[in-house]
Amino acid sequence: MHATNYSTLDNDFSYQDIDYLMPYPTKLFKNLNSEQKQVFQKLLNKKPGESFDIEKELSGIIMPLKGIFQKKLNYEEILQKINKHYNLQDTTSSVQKMEEQLLLYKFKENYDKLSPEEKKKFQDELNKVLENQNLESSQLASLGTVGALALAELSGMGLYIMASTLVGGLTSLLGITLPFAFYTGMSSFLAFVTGPVGWAIGIGAFAYSVRNESLESISKKFRTTFTASKNLVRGNYELASVIVVQMCAFRIILNQEKNKEIQVLNSKIAKERTRKEQISSKVEMVELQLKRIQEEKNKLDKEINAISSSLKNHELSVSKLKSKLI
Repeated sequence: MHATNYSTLDNDFSYQDIDYLMPYPTKLFKNLNSEQKQVFQKLLNKKPGESFDIEKELSGIIMPLKGIFQKKLNYEEILQKINKHYNLQDTTSSVQKMEEQLLLYKFKENYDKLSPEEKKKFQDELNKVLENQNLESSQLASLGTVGALALAELSGMGLYIMASTLVGGLTSLLGITLPFAFYTGMSSFLAFVTGPVGWAIGIGAFAYSVRNESLESISKKFRTTFTASKNLVRGNYELASVIVVQMCAFRIILNQEKNKEIQVLNSKIAKERTRKEQISSKVEMVELQLKRIQEEKNKLDKEINAISSSLKNHELSVSKLKSKLI
C-alpha cells in the first residue's frame, strides 16, 4: 500500500499557498471573526457559533420548497439566479463582479427610497469623508453624488463607502458592533450609517415601517420578516440578496483592510530597499578604499623590503671593513 509522505506535502505547500487555493466564498468565511460571522448566523437563524454551508443555505433560500429533493447550487449559479431575478443581465462576469453588481443595485434601490432630507444628510456626511481624503475640488465635485460614487476608483473609495454603509446599517439593526478599520476621518460617517438612514440603505423599505420602534423590536421583526416562509413556493430572493450583499460588503471591507496593511508593508519594503542600496553603495566605497589601502600597503611593504635588503648589505659591508682595520 502506498504511504503518503505528509512531510513532503507540508514542504510543498506553504500556508499562503493553501490559503490562495481556497475557493470563494469559503475563503471569506475563514477570514471573518466571530462578530462578523454573527451577522450571517442571525440572518440564517443559526445559534451563536453554529457552523453552516453558505452555498447549501442560499440554495435552500432561493429554490422552491427550500430546495428539498433538489441539487445544491454552487455559489456562481446562486448569483446568476439572484441577479437574473433582479433583471441584472450580466451573469457571465466573475463571481466578485456579480456580487458587486448586486451590491450597487441594492444600494441605489434603497438610497432612492430615502426622503430628500435623508439624502441631504447622507450627502453632507459623504462630503465630509471626501474632504478628509484631501481630494482636489474637481474630484470632490465628481464624487459628490451617489451616482458618481459607484464609479469612484480612488483606492476603491466608492465601493468601500457603500459596503461600509450596508454593513453598518444591518449590523446596527441586528445589535452587532463591529470594529471597522475605517479611513481617517470616517468615524462620524460610521456613527451616521449605523443610525436610521443606514438602516434604510442597508435593508430598504422595511426600515420605514419600524423606524419609530426600539432597536430590539426592529431587530426581532427584521429577522422574522426576512426569514419567514411566505416565499416557500418561489424562493426568498430578498433574504438571499441581503445575505449576498453582506458577503460582498465584508469582502470589500476586509480586502481594503488587507490592502492598507499591504500598502504599509510595501512602504516599509521600499524604505528598506533604499536603505539597503545606500549601505551597499557605502560598502562598495569602503571596499574600493580598502583595495587602495591594500595596494598602498603592498607598495610600502616592497619599499620596506628593499630598504631592509639595502641595510643588510650595508651592515655586511661595514662588518667586512671593520675586520680589515689594522
